[in-house]
Order: sequence, then C-alpha cells, then structure tokens
Amino acid sequence: MPGKIKEHFVEANEVKLRVYEQGEGPAVLFVHGFPEAGRVWHHQLPFFAAAGFRAIAPDMRGVGASGKPQKLSDYALLNRVGDMVCLLRNLGIDEAVVVGHDWGAPVAWNCAALRPDIFRAVVGVSFPHMLRGPRPQLALGGDDYGDGTPYTVYFQTPGVADAEFDRDPADTLRRFLHGLSANPIGGRSWFPSVPRNGGFLDTLAPADAPPSWVEPEWFKAYVGDLKQSGFTGGLNYYRNLERDWELSAAYGDLPIRVPALFAAGDKDPVLHFPGTDLVLQAMKVAIPALRGTTIIPNAGHWAEMENPDAFNNVVLEFIRSL
Repeated sequence: MPGKIKEHFVEANEVKLRVYEQGEGPAVLFVHGFPEAGRVWHHQLPFFAAAGFRAIAPDMRGVGASGKPQKLSDYALLNRVGDMVCLLRNLGIDEAVVVGHDWGAPVAWNCAALRPDIFRAVVGVSFPHMLRGPRPQLALGGDDYGDGTPYTVYFQTPGVADAEFDRDPADTLRRFLHGLSANPIGGRSWFPSVPRNGGFLDTLAPADAPPSWVEPEWFKAYVGDLKQSGFTGGLNYYRNLERDWELSAAYGDLPIRVPALFAAGDKDPVLHFPGTDLVLQAMKVAIPALRGTTIIPNAGHWAEMENPDAFNNVVLEFIRSL
C-alpha cells in the first residue's frame, strides 16, 4: 500500500513550490488551474499511487504556499512550463505523463509540445490545445459574448477582480464550484460574459455551502490556501495572454507528437463557449498523436472532483495504453 501524501517544498526555476506527492513508480504530474491549488488533486494522488505510480501535484507559482514573484511578466506561460521541467529535474525524475486541468491544460499541452523528451504523454482537461492564432486569444474561440465583457478581458486590470474575489474567499470558492459544476444552482450553465456594470461573481449564484461532492475539511483547507495566497497569482496568468502570444511566435505552430488525450465533463460550460467546437476540430490537426476526446459523465468543469472514479479510470486506461 502507498504511504500517506507527502507535503514538501522544491526549488524550481527560482521559485519555491509546495508539492504534494504520493507513491513510487513512473511519474504522473498533475497541474491545477484557476482558482485552484495542488490539493485539488486529492482524489488522484492516492488512486495513482495505489496503481503503482509516483503522483505529484504542485501549487503553481503565485498560488497557495508556493512562491509569489513580484513582476507580472514572471507569470508568463513559458515560466510555468519551465517550473514543471525544473520541478521534475530537481525531484530526480527523467520523464513523466503530465495531466493539466483548466489553466493547467495550456501548461501541460506546452510541456508536451516543447519537451517531448521529458513529457512522454499528456492529458488536457477542460481546455483544448490551440495553435497560435493571428492575435492574442483574450476571448476563447470567438467574440459572441452578448452585451457583456469576456471574463478574460475583465481579469486584465490589476486589482479589480483581485479585490472582488479577496473580499470573501469562501464565498468566491463556493460560487465557482457550484456555478461551473454539472448541477449549478438555478440550473443555468455558466456563460463567460461579465455584466458591463457588474463583476465576475455576478455571473455565479451565491451558495450557503459547498457542493455535496466537496468534503468540509477539504473545503476549509482549500479556502485557507486562497486566503494565504490571494487570487492575484492566478489572475496574472490571464494578464499574460498577450505576452504569451508574443513569445509563442517561435513555437506556436509546433505540433504535439507525444500520445495525447483531451477530457472534459459532459456538462462543462467550457465546451459551450463561443467557437469551442471549431477549436476542438483544429486540435485534431495540432495534435497528430491525439488518442481522442473523452467525455466524463455527470461532471461539469471540475471533473476530477465531481466524478473522480470515472476521471481516474479514464486517465489510468490512457496511461496504461502507452
């Protein structure tokens, strides 16, 4: 039987990362999104450890207990990819399968594209891989956002969304978890358009308690992560979208040639963003080794938590097929 989850710190790419890991064997690296932290993978670490893998999940830079660089440019996508390369190197790991959810998906996709010598396979969750377009991708897939502003554009101004989310991290997290789940309060799927005279949280219904699939002690610890770090680190990922586009000129059309899988919950609102259907079609060209798209039943944006059994088995089957 694998031991308990180990929590420790690893210096990687000049940033100290808090890392959770469990098990021994071939490495599987789990990369979280926004507003998440490494502990979001608490259903995956023991499962993959028991299956004979070394499961690793860091707090990404700017999040939880990990280091928080001061310059906005420090949060560029290439820096976060570099963090994962250096993390594995400093853990003595030569190669790994990388699994990324939400903002972790672009990190995972680019890890696989740029360093196939290290990342032998990739699973992107919720956000598909996109080749470099003719302009920065501030709004996923298109411009049809009704009378509102794309949330990615709303996130661009430093201090605005930060203050909104920081006022009550527990309320913010409850709204996120419910609103992007398979069963949102009120039954209406979330749409990524912020009212012109409102805030992001206006798009999500208030909730008195976290969803039933979230354990109270885990939620408390998760809120503690957000109180410790604030939301600015994660928001800075969005604030580097134009910089990421500029820096990708040299590699933005690089195909992913290692085995790859795309997975998403059947009720993930991201699948219904404007233009996502076109992005999914283009992904087949961008990833010649794509093994397919797997839809996780009874799950929204948080498939790894909403239906962890199905999610874990899908990822495990893919890894074992390698």
